[in-house]
Amino acid sequence: MNKGYALDLEMWCTKDDRDDPDIVSVGLVDLEGESEYYTLVRPFKKKKEVPTFMKELLNLPEEELWNAPMFPKIYSELIGEGALIGDLYTWGNYDDKALRHCCRKHGTPYMFEVKDFQQHIAKLTNIRRNLALSDLLELFSLKEEGTKHNALDDAKSLKKFILYFNANEKDCIYAIRKKCYETELEQLQERYNDVVDNVKRR
Repeated sequence: MNKGYALDLEMWCTKDDRDDPDIVSVGLVDLEGESEYYTLVRPFKKKKEVPTFMKELLNLPEEELWNAPMFPKIYSELIGEGALIGDLYTWGNYDDKALRHCCRKHGTPYMFEVKDFQQHIAKLTNIRRNLALSDLLELFSLKEEGTKHNALDDAKSLKKFILYFNANEKDCIYAIRKKCYETELEQLQERYNDVVDNVKRR
């Protein structure tokens, strides 16, 4: 694998912003070393009320969020951290969507090489449904880092899984397939039992 970084972004969370997600925090971890980067990102020039759902989900310090730098400054720092000399590995494609949106919004060129490790796993295992990183960490007895939905901690968790998977690819592929098939069988059994119960009630 080329030199790369595990990247996690947290975004402004409302239903209206799903298609144009604004970044509120960035976590970046070197896959080959110990260097890491974390920052809050002010999503809008004009201050807005932070939705209750977002407060509960991300647990962001609101005052620090509105005092944080906006995306153009973060963009320069990301480039400086090595986005141009290595790949950025994410879990799912939503982080890449957010980067593209913010680049368009702020007039900065999109200069990132983003690779979706979730999609990479899907291709290798031929499992089409989206797999949760937390479930895979649990499957391989890998402890999640810190707090969920903290961008830096989530990036560290992603790094942990990437390194483990790459070192044990064949065994991991088998275990993921086995787990998914077992889950599907359990779901089919539950549906069958529901149908049988409905028939008996008639």
